[in-house]
Amino acid sequence: MINIIGVGSLGSAVYRGLSKEILDKCEYTLLDRLKPKYFEQLWLKSESIPLTILIASLGGRTGNKLALHAGNSLKLLDLPFVALTTAPFTFEEGIYRNKALAIGVAEQLKQQANHVEVFNNDCVLEMVSNPQTTLISELFKIIDAYVISLVETIIKRYGYKDTLSENDIADIGKLMAHAQSKWQQDVGIRTEERKGKYHNMQ
Repeated sequence: MINIIGVGSLGSAVYRGLSKEILDKCEYTLLDRLKPKYFEQLWLKSESIPLTILIASLGGRTGNKLALHAGNSLKLLDLPFVALTTAPFTFEEGIYRNKALAIGVAEQLKQQANHVEVFNNDCVLEMVSNPQTTLISELFKIIDAYVISLVETIIKRYGYKDTLSENDIADIGKLMAHAQSKWQQDVGIRTEERKGKYHNMQ
């Protein structure tokens, strides 16, 4: 059964957004603090866990710390994993969130994981008709929906397998990369639509 570790607001949102059918086909754990014993237990049952998916919102102190804790632990235990992460909005920059730190953590995860994708939250601002008046909660819902859809696709395709080959894990990486490409494509389409509407108003 595929194991999922959720970190931060993204990890919680994905857990809430997945259907019962999908949750029944994976093991989902919300990591809200350092849990060395959790990873020790994970290692003991590693033969029944073909892959771990780390889902984390990066940029904040807690998210960065826990994501690195998970990545280091999984690498140390030689457990294959992929990571779906987000970098914070620029307007969130401050004492609690930092985009540069988020990118730095993602780069460290890339040294440990089989595959890592970082979804840039700022891209969502190009996808809404009026970023200034759109609620922050609505912006996060768009991001969450992309990640939830991707996780559902992975579980539906591979959740029934007791073991995953290197090719299977590579294919999951391709699915993640394709989701990133679609993300960028949708941003481009929405941006052009906004430009068209603005031009028609002139």
